[in-house]
Amino acid sequence: MRKRDVMLGVFLFIAIMANGVWWGRGIPFNEAPDEAEHYMLVQSVAEHGRLPRYGDGPFVVSIMGRGHQRLADANDRRGLNRLVMVPEPVELRIPYIFVPQLPYALNGWICRLLGGASPAMARFANTLWVALAALLVFSAARAAWPARPFAAFVAGMCVALWPQITFVGAYVNDDAFAILAAAALVSACLWCQTGAPSRGRALALGGATGLLFASKPYVLALVPLAALWFWRWARRQRAGAVNRPALRRHLLVAAAVAFLVCGPWLIRNAVLYGGDPSGQSFMRARVREFVQSLPPGILAPHKTLFMKPAGRRPTAADFTGRWLDESITSFWARFGWMNVRPPQPYVASGLWLAGLTLLASYALSRGRAFTTAPGLFALPGFALLLLASMWNSYAMDFQPQGRYLLACVPAALLQITGGIATLRSTAIARVFLGALLAFFVAQNVLLRTSTLR
Repeated sequence: MRKRDVMLGVFLFIAIMANGVWWGRGIPFNEAPDEAEHYMLVQSVAEHGRLPRYGDGPFVVSIMGRGHQRLADANDRRGLNRLVMVPEPVELRIPYIFVPQLPYALNGWICRLLGGASPAMARFANTLWVALAALLVFSAARAAWPARPFAAFVAGMCVALWPQITFVGAYVNDDAFAILAAAALVSACLWCQTGAPSRGRALALGGATGLLFASKPYVLALVPLAALWFWRWARRQRAGAVNRPALRRHLLVAAAVAFLVCGPWLIRNAVLYGGDPSGQSFMRARVREFVQSLPPGILAPHKTLFMKPAGRRPTAADFTGRWLDESITSFWARFGWMNVRPPQPYVASGLWLAGLTLLASYALSRGRAFTTAPGLFALPGFALLLLASMWNSYAMDFQPQGRYLLACVPAALLQITGGIATLRSTAIARVFLGALLAFFVAQNVLLRTSTLR
């Protein structure tokens, strides 16, 4: 890697980390979805050096009331008396100890090594995932476009400056790690397309695959696209002059690395929770036990996660109005507990720019985009993630939230910047790339100063 690339990468990393810390200073603790619950898990790892098990202290099914405060749980039922006397809207909550586990373990150990957990330190570690995602996108783009360093830099920066990604990276959660896993996957696939199979590429592909399976379940919507990409890539390798025994060794290395990354967490769940690698069956059983033990009328039926009767599930009409509108708008920017709406012109202009430039990049490729990793994971990835989000809202909890779609953003920005970089005039391409970066910087700064505290 050239000295210029190293300097660009260092600048990109520092700028993103600084911007994430700046955004975090404008978000009061727990004024973002479930931050207190996420932080509690990070804090436990930082204090004890291991992930907690279900039933350890507060890591049980609980009830959340007004102000997103925990009122009672399976181990401490004192708050139920208050709810019987003075009913209020409540929601059932589950602990984040089953899937995923890797981001909490890493975040907790980062805090532990740096002197102990605090909300600011846990947020700093979370911002790190976004910065690493952007750095991976930049590195893969440099390998794919050796003569277009500015395009690679813009791709990496815009990933982290996508307003909703900046917000997700500024508070404690597990969605930022999902963005990192998706960025690692598309970057590894793109790097594999730039040259012959090698041990380094096998390690990258295996590590990215392992991160995907150790991340949030919704990113598994990208697995069919990853399988299609791998099938095409393997066919090209077999059709070429590649050493087949060497190729098989590289694939075995990739599979072994993938298992080393995600396997231990699945095995841990199976050992602790009755042979269930995901922990989902165990969790549903504990939810059912807790709900059945509650006094009548405490938990509204529509808030009983995982136990919705068919008659109370959303209908097709519910997904064509508010759900779709809120999912798409919050894909660009929606803050707080998804109740802080940025000015509509900011959201509309961002979505239109992203959508039109993405479609234009596919048009410029004349059908070749779908043969590349960015083109395959961008628009089709968005469609699959949207379907996965719809299923989550139908079967579990009605949550029209764009953060479930953010895993396609690294691929989309690689596709957009790569399309601009292919313009015949290098000068025009630089102007468009500069304008794109300037738009993302301006949106990011204006949304931070006008919407957050």
